Amino acid sequence: MKTIGYYAFFGCESLIEITIPLVTVIGSYVFKQCSSLNQITIPSSLQKKNLGINLDVKIIQTYLL
Repeated sequence: MKTIGYYAFFGCESLIEITIPLVTVIGSYVFKQCSSLNQITIPSSLQKKNLGINLDVKIIQTYLL
């Protein structure tokens, strides 16, 4: 998967953590209103603008060789 569309996980209250490998684009507000989400692991090459997350969510960037 290269792209995750806008609001893809909107309102997924049971989502606690997610690892997203090998994506290049994440649409705006993908994790908006995911109240249980506390960790997102994304590739370091991804620009993490407008994810629509709470400020207390831990974002881990992975470095793929």
